[in-house]
Parts: sequence; C-alpha cells; structure tokens
Amino acid sequence: MMKVFVVILLIFSFNFQNYPSKRSDSLNLEYEKISGSVNAEKEIDILYNLFLEYLTKDENYNEAYFRGARLERLINENPDLQLVKEIRPNFYHKMGWLNSSFVQYGKAVNYLELALASVYESTDKQLKTNVRGTLAFNYFLNKQIEEAFNLANQSLNEAEESQDETLIANANITFYALLIDSLPSQALSYAKKSLATKDLRALSHRNINIGTCYKAMGVLDSALYYTEKGLKIALDNNFKQQQSNAHVQLKYIHYDLGEFEDAIEHDMAFDEVNKDLASYDSGMRLFSINQSLNEDRIKLQQKLLDEKFYRQRIIIYGSIIVLIVIVPILIILINRLKLIERQKREIEKERTKAQISERHKEQFLANMSHEIRTPMHAISGMSNSLLRNPKSGNLEEYLRAIKTSSDNLSVLLDDILDLSKIESGKLKIENKAFNPAKLIDEILHLFALKADEKGIKISMQIDSNVPSLIIGDYSRLNQILINLIGNSLKFTDEGSVLIEMTNEGQRLRFAVRDTGIGIPKEQQDLVFDTFEQGEMSKSQIYKGTGLGLSIAKKLIELQGGTIWLESEQGVGSTFYFEIPFKVPDTELEDIEVILEDTSNAKRIEGLEILLVDDDEFNLMVIKDDLEYYFKNPNLSIAKNGEEALSLFKKNKFDLIFMDMHMPILNGCETTIKIREIEKFENLKPTPIIAMTANILESEVNKCLAAGMEEYISKPYNSEDLVVKILAALDNK
Repeated sequence: MMKVFVVILLIFSFNFQNYPSKRSDSLNLEYEKISGSVNAEKEIDILYNLFLEYLTKDENYNEAYFRGARLERLINENPDLQLVKEIRPNFYHKMGWLNSSFVQYGKAVNYLELALASVYESTDKQLKTNVRGTLAFNYFLNKQIEEAFNLANQSLNEAEESQDETLIANANITFYALLIDSLPSQALSYAKKSLATKDLRALSHRNINIGTCYKAMGVLDSALYYTEKGLKIALDNNFKQQQSNAHVQLKYIHYDLGEFEDAIEHDMAFDEVNKDLASYDSGMRLFSINQSLNEDRIKLQQKLLDEKFYRQRIIIYGSIIVLIVIVPILIILINRLKLIERQKREIEKERTKAQISERHKEQFLANMSHEIRTPMHAISGMSNSLLRNPKSGNLEEYLRAIKTSSDNLSVLLDDILDLSKIESGKLKIENKAFNPAKLIDEILHLFALKADEKGIKISMQIDSNVPSLIIGDYSRLNQILINLIGNSLKFTDEGSVLIEMTNEGQRLRFAVRDTGIGIPKEQQDLVFDTFEQGEMSKSQIYKGTGLGLSIAKKLIELQGGTIWLESEQGVGSTFYFEIPFKVPDTELEDIEVILEDTSNAKRIEGLEILLVDDDEFNLMVIKDDLEYYFKNPNLSIAKNGEEALSLFKKNKFDLIFMDMHMPILNGCETTIKIREIEKFENLKPTPIIAMTANILESEVNKCLAAGMEEYISKPYNSEDLVVKILAALDNK
C-alpha cells in the first residue's frame, strides 16, 4: 500500500495548480453555441480553456480526457493556426500527464514526446523543464530507464547553465522521482535541492517528498519532522491534495514508530480531507480505493487492540505475582481485558458488516447500471429506427415501448430520491381525507393492461367495515401499493393477484396475494433490506434494483405501521401491512378531495399561457400536453428570462411556466422581476409554476421564496400537470 501511495504522490508532484472558482459551466455554454461552426480558432480556444478547467481546477479527469480527444482532432486538422502553435506544447504535456494518471504510461510517453518536439517552438523555459521532467518520469514508469536518466541529466545541465534557481529546483525533483524507489539516500539529496521554490504548494509537496526519503531509509524522526512541516504549509494554505498526501504518510510513520493512536488519527484526518477532494472521477476506481482504505483501517485498529491486549497481559502476569497485595487492581485489569475482548468482537462484527455492505453496494451499482442502460438502449434504438423508417408499421408498438422505458426510468429516479429523503429524515407524511377503496380501484386500472398481457387475473376484495373516507397520506399509500402490486405482477407468470383490505380497529390491514414463484425461507428475512433481491437467476429473469420493498417498508414504518410476508416457493407470496388511520368528523363536502378529475380542463378555452424554457424538447412536450388537455390555448414562448420579461410587459397571461436554469436570467431572477413589475403597476399576481429537474427541498424553497405558487418536476406526469394548473387557476 505504501509503494502505491509513493507512485500516486509522484504523479501529482508534476501538476501543481491553484483552485479558483468553477467556470466550466459557462465555458460549456459558449462551446455549445460555437461547436461545429466554421470558426475553428474560436472553437479551439474555448475547448482548450475547458480542457484546462476540467483538468486542473474541477479535477474531473474523465471530462478532461473527453474534451482533450476532441481538441486533439481540431489541432491536427488546423496545424498552421497561430493559436495551435502556441497551445500545442502545453496541450500535449497535459494529455501526457492525464494518461499517466490513468496508468497509461505508453500513451503518456507518446504525448510527452510530441510535447517535447513542440516545446522548442516556445520561449517558456519553465515549460521545457516541466515537459522534460514529466517525460523522464513516464519513461521510468514505462521501463525506459536509460532514456529517463538521459533526459533528466539534459534538463539539469541546461537549468544549471541558466543559473535559474526555480529551473534547477524543478530539474532536481525529477531525479528525486527516478531514484526514490531504488536509492532513497541519493533521492534525498535531490529532494533537498528542490526546495528552492517560491511556490508554496510545491514547497509543501517537496517537504513531504523529503519525509518520504527518510521514511524509506528508516530514519523515522526526520521523516516525521519534514512530513509535518509539509502538512503545516498545506493546512495554512488549504492545499487539500498535499494535506491528503501528508496524512497518509504520517499514518505509516506513526505505525512504524508503534504510535498506533496517532496513526489512526491521521487515517481519520486523511478520510475527512478526501471527502472534499475529487482527485478521481471514476466511480468504480473510487469504490476500489475506499474498500482498500477501509480494510487498511480495520487492520490498523486490530493492531492497536492487539498491542493493548499484549500490554494488559504482561500487567496481569505481573499482578499475579503480588496477587494478595493488589487484588483490587487485578480485578480492574481483568475487567479492562474483557472490555478489550468485547471491542475486538465488535470490530469483527463491523468488519463483517462492512464486507456485506460493500457486496450490496457493488451489486446495487451493477443493477443500477443495468436498469438505466436497458431502457435507455430501448429508447435510443427505437427512436433511431423510427427516424430511419418514419412510415414503419411498428410505429404504435415502438412508441408504446419508448413510453414504457421512459416511465421505468422515471420510477427508478423517484425510488432513488425517495430512499435518499427517507434516510436523511426529510420525507414528510401528510394527512388528508381520501377514499381508500377508490385508491385501490385506480391502481388496479393502472395495472390492468400489464395483467392482461401476462394473462393474470387481478382483483380486489374490501370488507364492508372499511370506512369510505379516512385521513392519511394518500400519495404514500399509493406508492406502497404500486410497489407491492407491481412486485407481485413481476414475479407471477400465471394465476392471479388479489388485493384485500380489512379494518382491524383504527388500523387498516392490506394483503397483496399472488400465485407467483415464491420466496425461499432463507431469503425472507432479507427482502426488505436496501439493495436486496432474490437469488441471482431470478434477478436476471425479472430484473430490478432491490429498492422497491425497502422503500415500501420504510414508508409504512414512518406512518407507524408494520409489514410482513408469508411465502412458499413455487406456490406464491402474500405481503401484509397495517397502517393506523383516522375517520374525519366533518361532512364529506368539507373534505379536500384527493383524486382530481382532469376532464374539467377541456371546458377551459383560450388560456393565455407563457412558456419560459431554453430547451426546445421540453417546450415540445409541454405544448403538446397543454393543447391536448385544454381547448385552444394561446401559447407564447420565451427562451430566457429577458425574453420572458419583454413578453410579460406587452401581454396579459393567465399562467406562466418557468424553467429554473436558463442563460441570462434564471427562473428565480425572472420571477422576482415579474413580481416587482406587478407591484409597481398594481397588478394582480399571475400564477407562476416552476418546472425543474431538481426537486430537492432547498430548490423548491428557492422557487417559493422567489414568488412562485407551485412547482412541477421533470419528467412530470401529465395528470399531475393538469391538476396543478386547475388548482392555480382556482386560486387566481
């Protein structure tokens, strides 16, 4: 593990950069406007700055590599542009460094050799030294040892001839990188000569390098001194990467010194720093690194406990000799020994839990990738097919498949967001009056087509003692039943699915019975756990992320209810759950009705509606929905906040739909200005509904604080859209 850390530390030693404010979003907008235009020089300039932004400031290496590949093609197509000649050396240098960080040393050498060939066109001596140093190090990693040292010697000789202290220091750091693994004592002399730099980030890193040399030589006191010196500079200047490197090196130094508590402190500090440090953008690489660090941490804690146990055992043996004199002390020590043994057992339990958790997360990532890619493949493939064959006889079938795939994606996103809200304690339970029997009837209509396609009978059975109106959370009960009924239909190939509802005295009991494949007894205690599914073969046949039952269980428990199951493999399953309820004590006409009727929309004619959105596809969708549900609506379009304000000043609108993220003026800024105009001209407020793909509570609160009445998330359900429009018009 220490050797791997040294290589990573060396790679980062060739890329010291500051971390200014993020501007990749604005550069992306500029690039989208000019991409593919005839102005190649402008496109190259924007793409080059975006490449550097992702690489050195956002530290998003995957995006940097993607932009770099596109930029390389443009550079090759336009070799005679003055801009290309200016940026070519640094671009090839950065691409070489990027490939080196991805452990692609052969590709890194190819790019760096191009950089070295181009750098002679530049007068930047610092760049020449950096290119040689990076290339020498990658020659070394690529087993081209002789070339590495030849280039390093050339760089050092030219630096010494120039008598430039900074160039000499940078040339010396190259020799440190080449020698640290095999000759740390020689590497030390070069590392000390590299300290002649005014760059505080480099100074911090190079002090840590000296500590690395002493650590490799076994001189731990000096290793501790220089590493702590580098850490202090990093802490004083908020250099996150250097803090990370110092903490992990100090962990190993303290470990070798036998100071295990200090080692654990630096290990935890390393973990905290890396929560804010996005050095790797690849999810699977991050997963692997975290797993390795967790195992390392458990070993370190085990070592500390073993050391404590060893010391306590020595004390106990000594105490036995003078047992009669120090019996009370002996009793205390025995109790402490028992405590340590219990701690060891707890650590073993935690280790087992961590291993199970990692397996679950790995399975979840695989499932999630499959669940997202499968409908996306269907949507992409069938859309391409329809574009190629617009008169295809499979039009209706393909469109239905695209709709089903997009609905599956929407459900998947909702499940993930719901799980996040539940686990963070931010999910709210509402209490409103509704008819539970009508709710089940609506759900059965929803699943009727799917049941018919599989040849399965789906029905409900409701006891006469169930109230016609109860107070509870309609939407959450709807979500629970959809999860359970959908699960039963998924795992049932023939027979029936039956939904029962009974009154158990201030608690409604629901039972979802099916004649499906059933669940083995050894798995019945696990099906409600997050990320859990049935056995692998079943999962491959029926698919799923393993979130549905977990979310249903959490929603039921949030309402004070319970859930359980009865199942026999090959016979079927029954999922039971109970939730408390209240009966309203007011008249039916005074109760808010939950199930809205969208047919009222057709009776409203000639609505003046302003649509504010910079995405033409979003506009196509909402225009089509409004023209379908409402009679002859008059729709005005604005692509940004300024256009919206101009139209608002000239026309009177019954309703405004406002996108949140737009150029020039965003949705909140535009809404605030509209409200200022209405207040100044003494106008009645126009209902404004936010349309946003971000439905976090903080985003919703920003919409309401800006003066919007309501919001709807993208993608939305068409019926929900109509219901919110009708409610907004009623309150106008």
